[in-house]
Amino acid sequence: MSEAPNPPVQGRLISHFADRRAEDQGSGWSALWDSNESVLWDRGSPSIALVDVVEQQQDVFFPYTRDGRRKKALVPVILSPFHQPVSRPEGCGRGYDPVMLALHGFDVYGLDISTTGVSEATKYATSEMQSPQGYNFSAGAVTTSDVGSVKFIAGDFFSSEWESQALQDGDKFDLIYDYTVYYPRPPGLCATEQPPKLSNEAHNQQFLCALHPDLRRKWAERMSQLLHPGGLLVCLEFPMYKDTSLPGPPWGLNGVHWDLLARGGDGITNITKEEEDEDSGIQLSNPAWLSEQTPYSGSTKPELLRLRLVGAESFAIPSLRHAEYLTMSGSHYKGDSSIPAAGLHFIIPPVNIMRLASGFLALTCLVPGILATAGLESSDANGDSLTVRTRTGVYTGVVEDQYPNTRIFKSIAFAEPPVASRRWLPPAKLPNSTTHHTTYHYPPSCPQFVSSATSLWNQYLGPGDEIYNGNQGYSSGLVGEATSEDCLYLAIWTPANATTASKLPVLFFMTGGAFTTGGINIGWQKPTNWVERTQEHIVVTINYRVNIFGWPNARGLKEQNLGIMDQRAALEWVYENIEQFGGDRYKIVQWGQSAGSQSVDFHSYAYHDNPLVRGYFMQSGTALKSLGFSDYDQTNFTFVAKQFNCDFPNPAAELECMRQIPFAQISNFIGQYSDNGTEPALSFSVVPDERLIFSDYPARSAAGKVAHRPAIISNCANEYASLITYPVNNLTAGPDPDAVLEGDLTDWICPTANSTLLRNQQNIPVYRYQNAGQYPNLNPFRWLGAYHASDLPMNFGTYPIQEYLGNSTTFEAEVSRTMQDHILAFLKDPLNGPQSLGWQPVNSSLVSGGKVLRFGADGKAVQQVDRVEIDGPCRGIGQYNQFP
Repeated sequence: MSEAPNPPVQGRLISHFADRRAEDQGSGWSALWDSNESVLWDRGSPSIALVDVVEQQQDVFFPYTRDGRRKKALVPVILSPFHQPVSRPEGCGRGYDPVMLALHGFDVYGLDISTTGVSEATKYATSEMQSPQGYNFSAGAVTTSDVGSVKFIAGDFFSSEWESQALQDGDKFDLIYDYTVYYPRPPGLCATEQPPKLSNEAHNQQFLCALHPDLRRKWAERMSQLLHPGGLLVCLEFPMYKDTSLPGPPWGLNGVHWDLLARGGDGITNITKEEEDEDSGIQLSNPAWLSEQTPYSGSTKPELLRLRLVGAESFAIPSLRHAEYLTMSGSHYKGDSSIPAAGLHFIIPPVNIMRLASGFLALTCLVPGILATAGLESSDANGDSLTVRTRTGVYTGVVEDQYPNTRIFKSIAFAEPPVASRRWLPPAKLPNSTTHHTTYHYPPSCPQFVSSATSLWNQYLGPGDEIYNGNQGYSSGLVGEATSEDCLYLAIWTPANATTASKLPVLFFMTGGAFTTGGINIGWQKPTNWVERTQEHIVVTINYRVNIFGWPNARGLKEQNLGIMDQRAALEWVYENIEQFGGDRYKIVQWGQSAGSQSVDFHSYAYHDNPLVRGYFMQSGTALKSLGFSDYDQTNFTFVAKQFNCDFPNPAAELECMRQIPFAQISNFIGQYSDNGTEPALSFSVVPDERLIFSDYPARSAAGKVAHRPAIISNCANEYASLITYPVNNLTAGPDPDAVLEGDLTDWICPTANSTLLRNQQNIPVYRYQNAGQYPNLNPFRWLGAYHASDLPMNFGTYPIQEYLGNSTTFEAEVSRTMQDHILAFLKDPLNGPQSLGWQPVNSSLVSGGKVLRFGADGKAVQQVDRVEIDGPCRGIGQYNQFP
């Protein structure tokens, strides 16, 4: 290999850092900054590469979030782009890139280890923020009428001590620009003067390449910690393909390293001509503004600097965003071979964030002496797409053989475990974490009792409707075998190829169970088949605390509706992290069934001013269904406490004592007490507190205190047939039909009708459907009709689970798909989507009430009927038909 002398600038740098350890790098740069050596890296204006992309790609560099917040940007440096010794004349480099980003609307924080640099940059920014024409870029692209701000902070990038000056309450940066300088400027030459042609002394210092290789893993981890999910990381890189055995700074990233960094995005390159680098085997793009530089010692090829803009939204769709990136050979580069292009990478995390993490971290694994990626590496072809990094951890999902196009993340914690001293406290937010978790198994359900009382559910429908209960079966008369207080988890189903670019709508499902049972691991409620079929949406299902653990109504507690708070905590986690899985936080529909459906409506009132969702789907249940609450004296909890000698007069002592009792003992006592029919009956359910649960929903609605979001409200035609006392001694004839009819109307149909009216009075669109289908594998008795929860397997596409009762039918499959497609239309666009299928919002001002969809009746997958046919009996009009 031929030898060539290092450029003078590089020689001085290499000599300066030759004997310094990695941990002493900061002091080494500081020594240069406080000497005249620092002038060598001041260009006198913003990076023309950054100027080009900010001006030409304003959709990528838009300075506001969707909710109108101004984005925060960080420019961390080792070799400062804004430092100049005090003795240097005014107008030289002191913060060009941070100020330029601020002028484009960002709130920018420049981070420098040098206090001198911070002082000088602050002086410069104060003046220059008033005079944007002082820059060598299009003044027309900048307006001083809506500029952001810029603040310079003295601090160590790898320390968190400076963060409080820029971030509050767990906030993160929306943009981080990892760049130092562009090319050297002789002492005394300022921004108003024409910079010289590049010589052999001209070599960039990008932050990553300016770092000792031993610090690269820390660099990657730190970037991940500081960058907001969905944020933008911009890396301007040099040198390309410097021999990694040669000393630095800058230290080389070999071809594999920086190509992996580029693949933190989707590997898109603006290619006009391809040539292969023989040393690395990497395909290089060679646009007009790709320039060659004098090689370093030991290199047989010229060094390459280039501008690469890489989007990180997708790995599976290599053509994504090509059209945007083709504009990048901007006027600053054309016709000026003296100005090098550099590797400019845009990484929009959390991509398939595991690829981001492994791209950044694995690139360091290839460097001798660097540790592996802390257990995040994957060996199979699907490893990258199955692993996602979130704020609270890194999660690897699974693809089941039967559903090769669907990823499942079966168990992701959304809050701290509510155990020990946290029992009966609100859910606690999880801290930031990079811990890796496999999510191959569903989590335990929250503590709940499996009744021994004979019922339709445990006799005929257990595999579909009951929680997984290990080897105990569906009528054990004991606390669930697969339950635990450490239960605050959610599960996510996505198309296998979903990336952050997919922006898929999200169904957020909350299980039913009369506020006493329920969870993720229920056969009917796993949407794998649905996601596999459509590949157009994401489904999230959650656990939340139930019974006495979710609604204790105990003396001494400030919050009694812990289950509602769990649901909200899960929704907030999804809102914050779902983009990493390919979802869109702005396209969430909150969906629940039965108690979960009531909960959806509770949320629409409790969080009306910040719903986090754009639509609601209430499937058999609204806030107007009677709560049946009577324990205003809070006697039930104390009654249970007495059984364990915990009924102390002091409420705090009572709680502390009860926290020492194993949850299984508490669950077994309450469940067996109920199974035995002991009086007085115990009930632990939602508690009117006038904050989360209200005693007068019509009044709140009239005051406009309900979220103005479109809603689906649905019922089954014969809801109460499966909820009335099980007619164990007369299964052929079934229960008293008049009693079933009364329950249908009182508990289900009329609350739906009244909820619809309240929303119509607030001009909130409501779409209605009725499930009327009856199928051999879902109906063990004809008197059941379309009973409560019988539409769940139709919505989720899980009806084949019940084929031990009878074969599923082609008509049943058609109805299931039709129901799914209508729900999906609402999910995609809650306002207009259903109407594209002919499904109109109901209209309470019409005599007919508008149209309701009826699924599965008369041999028709779907038909429209007048709403008065269903809701009329609630107003004394006509007779309700339980078997349409």
